[in-house]
Amino acid sequence: MKKTAFLIIFLVVSAAISNAQYFAGGSFGFSIDGGSIDDGTTETEKTSLTKFNLYPKAGYIMSDDLWVGMQIGFGIEKEKTPGAPEVIDRTTQFGFMPFARYYALRHNKFALFAQGQVGIGFSSSETESGGTTVDGPKDTGISFSVFPGLSFDISEKVTLEAQINGFNLGYSYTATKSDVAGTEVKDKSTSFGFGADLDNILTTGFITIGASIKF
Repeated sequence: MKKTAFLIIFLVVSAAISNAQYFAGGSFGFSIDGGSIDDGTTETEKTSLTKFNLYPKAGYIMSDDLWVGMQIGFGIEKEKTPGAPEVIDRTTQFGFMPFARYYALRHNKFALFAQGQVGIGFSSSETESGGTTVDGPKDTGISFSVFPGLSFDISEKVTLEAQINGFNLGYSYTATKSDVAGTEVKDKSTSFGFGADLDNILTTGFITIGASIKF
């Protein structure tokens, strides 16, 4: 009986995927912040920060209203503090996030959707100073969030997307592992929240714009 049930589920899922359309998208970013201070006598370098991140995503369009997929995230951050000695902090991040999106309302080329996602992430850090490198804290986190979004079809193949993070429902758990005087210490944090921030809805970070390509 169990084998029959598994076979039926496998055939249903295989049939759905075989008829599904694919999509891909994502984002990337690179930035360098720094500079110097010149008082007319001496010039002092400021702390510099270099960041690189890559967030590709891909998945299936199961129907006109239901999309499912996976997003992968990778990021590197380097902070250099001038001095004697110079201090360099490096942080590496990696994570993946399965998600499901449901389109609830469509009008011409515009559509309103709701997206739910689960994220699992890891990060590690190290500090280099005077030729010596010391490992920093290591983080492991899991999160769940639901938020609305808008999309606009530029063509049959390309869709612009805007995630409205001012409306949200989310939960996160983070465990930070560090070494204190030879003893492993775990710092655990949890958070839960829901609500709407209409005052800041037009600020950077509350509306995230991206694109998906269908093929």
